[in-house]
Amino acid sequence: MVLLKKNIPSFAQNIIKYNRRSIPPSQIQDNLSQEFQDAQTHLNDCAAASSRWRFARPEKCKELIAVEKIGRIGVVHMQGLRPQMEDYHIATQLTFSIKSLIYSIPLYGIFDGHGGVACARYLAKNLARYLKLHLETALTLTNSIDEEDVAIFNVLKLAFVDLGANYRKFYRGEGGSTANIAIIFKNQLWVANVGDTRAILVASGKVIALSEDAKPGLEKYRKGVETRHSTVIDVDGVPRVGGNLATARAVGHSETHSGVNPRSKIIKYPLNQLTEGKNYLIIACDGLWDVASSIEVAKTVQKISHLSPEEIASFLARKAFEAESSDNLSVLVVAL
Repeated sequence: MVLLKKNIPSFAQNIIKYNRRSIPPSQIQDNLSQEFQDAQTHLNDCAAASSRWRFARPEKCKELIAVEKIGRIGVVHMQGLRPQMEDYHIATQLTFSIKSLIYSIPLYGIFDGHGGVACARYLAKNLARYLKLHLETALTLTNSIDEEDVAIFNVLKLAFVDLGANYRKFYRGEGGSTANIAIIFKNQLWVANVGDTRAILVASGKVIALSEDAKPGLEKYRKGVETRHSTVIDVDGVPRVGGNLATARAVGHSETHSGVNPRSKIIKYPLNQLTEGKNYLIIACDGLWDVASSIEVAKTVQKISHLSPEEIASFLARKAFEAESSDNLSVLVVAL
């Protein structure tokens, strides 16, 4: 493969080394397909009481809410009942040159901080620079679509491993964060998820899962925690890593880093499969999904599709608060 040239910069060599020790290129498509199927299988998994969501009236919500509009993107943050806001988001364009062609790649994401805001803020401030450098270098070395998939897959797999290690080393690893990000390259939507921040696609009213919550109560995630020499303990009915963290994958968390995994689960979805109509990418922290299933959110979005992306995001956050969500609420909506 072209990715094995001798004069590749060290960070691109790391991508190759990671590829060799984890999943060979021939299996990456199978891996992407399996992750997509797993996400669809768990589409209905949610601790929500649907009646609370169904009868919640967002117009009653008087909580302060920060609303941002960026073109066809709407982002909202609400502190809710938590003592502080620990979430951050990213919505930007990565512009770089690949073989003399200029690409502008959309990047969206929500980071749900745990034990403080420091890690979520660090990821939001450093992810774009990391991806620009590594994607540009890796994709420049490719000669086919299959090699492009290998490059993107491995860059996304390594991103939060590298950023998490850097955060723990230089920022003493206070707290941690989930990460759910999406990029679009050549009409392919890539989603990388670490934790229980969730991404869905609402396509003409129907819902397509783009991530699976990494809950330690699920057997495959529990096994991973135990393989890393930690335990899953139920606290008031909620499975937690070491009796503390309610997600089996996260960035940071020096205090439990041996039990949680910073590697992202990755899904690729071809946007040419979307039919004409109103289609939305929605990324939100678990404050929304604690009180609403993905299907319930998709039905709600269909009913309010006449609104702008920022109005849809605001509606969802306010409805979640009125449905008795006790967490921070962050929602990002992209009109595709």
